[in-house]
Amino acid sequence: MHEGQQDQLRAVVHCMPSEANLTITLSLVGKQRNLDRPKSESLEKSLSRIQKSATAKPAKKQKQQLGAAEPAVPAVGLYDAKNGAGPLGGETPNVDAWQPGRILRVGELEYTVVLNPPTVKQIEVYGQAIVGIPLLPNVELLFADQASTQWAWLRKPKAPSFHAASSGGHSPRGHPASPRGAKAIHAEHGWQPSGHSERAYTPTSEDVGYMLRVICTPVAVRPTGYSGANGDTSTTEHGATASLDLGPVMPGPPVRAAADRHALTQQPLAPPGLRLVTYNILADQYASSNFARTHLFAYCPSKFMAPEYRRPLVVQELLGYHADLICLQEVDQKAFAQYFQPQLSYAGYEGYYTNKAGKTMEGSATFYRRERFRLVVQRDLNLRTIFHDLLEGRAATSRHAHFLPMLATSPALAHALQKVSTIAQASILVPRDSTCSADGPICLVNTHLFFHSKAPHIRTMHTAAIIDEAQQLIDQAIGSPQLSQELGGLRPALVFCGDLNSDLNDGIPGAVELLRKGALPADFWDWSYGATFAFNRSTDIDPNAVSDEDEEMPDAPAPTSSAPASAQRMRVARQLGLPDEAELAGWIPSERFPSDHLSVAFDLEWLPRSAPSAAASQHAGASTSGQQAQQAQRASNVLPAASEHVHKAVAALQRDEVIALPSDTLYGLAASARSAAGVQRIFTIKNRPTHAILAICVADREDVARYGETDHLAAGVLVDLLPGPVTVVLRRRPGSPLCAELNPGEATIGIRIPDAGFIREVCREHGGALALTSANISGQASPVNVAEFAPLWDQCAAVFDAGTLQAGREGSTLVDLSVAGQFKMLRRGSAYEQVVPLLTDKYGLRQIQ
Repeated sequence: MHEGQQDQLRAVVHCMPSEANLTITLSLVGKQRNLDRPKSESLEKSLSRIQKSATAKPAKKQKQQLGAAEPAVPAVGLYDAKNGAGPLGGETPNVDAWQPGRILRVGELEYTVVLNPPTVKQIEVYGQAIVGIPLLPNVELLFADQASTQWAWLRKPKAPSFHAASSGGHSPRGHPASPRGAKAIHAEHGWQPSGHSERAYTPTSEDVGYMLRVICTPVAVRPTGYSGANGDTSTTEHGATASLDLGPVMPGPPVRAAADRHALTQQPLAPPGLRLVTYNILADQYASSNFARTHLFAYCPSKFMAPEYRRPLVVQELLGYHADLICLQEVDQKAFAQYFQPQLSYAGYEGYYTNKAGKTMEGSATFYRRERFRLVVQRDLNLRTIFHDLLEGRAATSRHAHFLPMLATSPALAHALQKVSTIAQASILVPRDSTCSADGPICLVNTHLFFHSKAPHIRTMHTAAIIDEAQQLIDQAIGSPQLSQELGGLRPALVFCGDLNSDLNDGIPGAVELLRKGALPADFWDWSYGATFAFNRSTDIDPNAVSDEDEEMPDAPAPTSSAPASAQRMRVARQLGLPDEAELAGWIPSERFPSDHLSVAFDLEWLPRSAPSAAASQHAGASTSGQQAQQAQRASNVLPAASEHVHKAVAALQRDEVIALPSDTLYGLAASARSAAGVQRIFTIKNRPTHAILAICVADREDVARYGETDHLAAGVLVDLLPGPVTVVLRRRPGSPLCAELNPGEATIGIRIPDAGFIREVCREHGGALALTSANISGQASPVNVAEFAPLWDQCAAVFDAGTLQAGREGSTLVDLSVAGQFKMLRRGSAYEQVVPLLTDKYGLRQIQ
């Protein structure tokens, strides 16, 4: 950034394409003014507001003086500097008026209009500054390139008056950048360059006691058109810098929690080796509860219980293992998004988070080293839903039917299984180096089983159900020609890990025995021990109501074979030893140990490959059979519903073709809602009359108003309904970008935002709505997996497979909100029970029949 730019008066305009308003920021009468104006508003209204802000207000004493002169009102106008003409007409819409290079004159002052400069909207760093642990700023940029953005780190001795919030362990937060430049920031007294210019900085022992400052300069590379025979040229634009102070730097524990184990893990393993870490990291919401402070962890100084202290120690421990796979439990939702995901992503890992089924905002997170693996299929398993559907007789859960006799004789158990919030993550990962014959695909399961000491039978049943669900996921992957090809024709090995909450002091728990042997006898002690357990409202609240043995017997990963009867595919080459009682030096968490659990690390190893082919190793429970299996073998257009394939879906839509893809309820056929040919193709595939009604699907709530009229809706109603399994019927907006062949003659339009990532990514990338309907011949059953509409595959440009959907076959609930003050239920779907009381009780709408 040039110094001259800092002294030039600027009117900075931010005009986001997805927003209805633009903002104008400039300095008037010694104060920064931020004007939020509609894009469609006339220029004269904005200039009038600027004029009012620029008019000096008289002091209170001046107001009281009789005959005091009125303050001078400056002339205000917006000029086009290129043609030197007069001011722009007042009727010009804001979006057309505030263009780069124009001049805003306010009295004798001239402001250059700068449109959408690279901007730091916010910068923040989570966690304390501790020696040896990376500090990674999270930055929100506008109109800037993340890869081109520039960083600098400074330091200076701690100032006595430094704000207590930064030194006391709270996360410092940045704010929108001020107009000062990097030179001005460097010039402040006492700040010394560290010589480090990367985004992340790891403090050293020389930094102890020093304050740190990170400086972010946003950069945008903008095309400037053509330059004769030389082709495209571009220019680099630097925005105003933003800075953030943090510290002082702390030395951290004298000895790291996993120092001895880290000495054995200084490099990642090479195939056929594979390093796995599983760790219950103690959710912040449990560590900070009143019960935790006064009873569970009363022995531990509060400064060591603060999340800003514990989180960095967890990351330091994880990174020191150089693991290929990391499974975390008790991860706070915000902690994942704000700290663990950015930190581990910067260190070379991909990961995802799954919240528990209840209201508590914590769950599990799975990470994999991106140089070693890529994700081909991922599924979240909601055990509460699985057992609820089983008891409701849903066909999709028939693989768990062996539990029904037990549940029929134990209503308390049946009730508990529909209330416990346990979830599991199942991920099929394939090696990136397909030429390495010693490596292979895996299905990684990560879970945190129910904690209650009187419910070992629930943990055992959950373990069995998770294994069955994971095996089905493997079967479906092998049964998909596209996925089978990505797997190299090999059946993934199942690796089951997590916090099993299983106490070994009373004997081998059923969950552990099941993983070891593949089956349990009918008289196993779990069943009788849990017979008196009854679930109540307080049962599922505090997972930290654990016994002392949980700290001595931490989480145990259990590699299992791909099917109980087949030979082991992997073996444990080494378990990295746990610290003994002397090293723990008392209770945990502590200054050294950030959790009330210990991390567990294993080195696994692939056994020499002598397995049968994937087709031969399939067993009962595969998702395809008979004619469907033959069609699956022939199909070449079935792809995983993964982000890497979004561009293929969009390309097909742009060619006016039809694709099949998963929503949050059913598999659907979709075409561009702008394409007459695509809409006609849907009717042809479904053998459906062309006058039948189709709904549309959009990516975000902000898109709804492009297609339907929403002005009459109560504030918040769309937030409560969407995204989710609800289709909202609104009056069709005149001039909306929909083809005439979509619902001709209809005054209303049904609009969906499925709670499913892939279809929403497709909508965003496509830049418009999709015409959407179920992927079946009209009158036939609605499909919940791709095998059920295999006869339609060859009529689709692509079929995107996300496995078996778990919402049942009811489809979305269809509700008419086209008339103010009332609603009408047009179709009962999977969210019906929630929608009606929401609209009547919360929003006071009248239901009509």
